[in-house]
Amino acid sequence: MTDPYVRKPHQIRTMMEFVEMVVCRKQPEDQVAIHLVTYPNDGEIQKQRDLLDSISEACTGTGVDFTWAFDTSGTAHARDVVTDTGWKIVLDRGLDIFQAPMRREGFNLGDRLQEHRMAKGFYVTYVRQ
Repeated sequence: MTDPYVRKPHQIRTMMEFVEMVVCRKQPEDQVAIHLVTYPNDGEIQKQRDLLDSISEACTGTGVDFTWAFDTSGTAHARDVVTDTGWKIVLDRGLDIFQAPMRREGFNLGDRLQEHRMAKGFYVTYVRQ
C-alpha cells in the first residue's frame, strides 16, 4: 500500500482502522501482510514512527503482519493498494475519506463506527493487473 499522506495522528488512526477491518474480515487461518509506504512528517517524525510501530505491535497474534517504511525519494504522490490477487486499487484520497467529526458534548457514534461518519467526495478505481 502506498499513501504518502499517512503522516498525522488522525491519518494514522485511519490506517489502524483499515488494519482492524482486515483483521475482522479475514479467515482465522489466513495470514495477511500489509506493507505501508509513506512519507515522513517533517517535525514530528518520531511521533509518526511511534504511532506506526504501535499498529505493528497491535497486530501481534492477529494473523496480520503490518510493516511500514518511509519513501524518501520525494516522487510518490499516488495512493493505492496492490493486492496479491492481481488487483490495484487506486484511491484518490487514500484512506482519508471522512469529514472531521462534529464535536459536541457527549458521545458520537461516528467516533467509533465508520458507517456513521460523513464522507468527503472521493473516487476509487480498480485495475486488473
